[in-house]
Amino acid sequence: MEKFLVAIPYHVYDYEVSDEELMCSTGIFIQSKDDSKAIEWAEKIAEKLFLFENPQETRAWRNYEYKCWIEDDMFNSGWSHCLNFFQTVSYGDYPDIENMGTNAYRKWTKNNGINYESTVENKNGRGLWSIIKSILK
Repeated sequence: MEKFLVAIPYHVYDYEVSDEELMCSTGIFIQSKDDSKAIEWAEKIAEKLFLFENPQETRAWRNYEYKCWIEDDMFNSGWSHCLNFFQTVSYGDYPDIENMGTNAYRKWTKNNGINYESTVENKNGRGLWSIIKSILK
């Protein structure tokens, strides 16, 4: 079994940051036999996370055409500061969904002396949503 960091894009309505929906992503380490299985399992996790973060939603995560991806260079990614926030699961096991979403991340950043709002944009000033959209194209 190999361990893969898989990115999960989603959106939330986070009124502490914006009046609009906020595009987000989180990561999860998945132990699986290959990267395609890791992505397959991450997409099942994404469905649960999306419903947890958006209980009012009538559409499923997959209906938004989001796609999970493998983060190949985690130490040079926009997530290098928060790798220990991400949970590790084996293929077929669900993580603690409540502790992987937006509010959990906000709490984690506060507890680790990181300004949450500063993590909404990368070092080049591009918002995370523009990065996610460029990856999905």
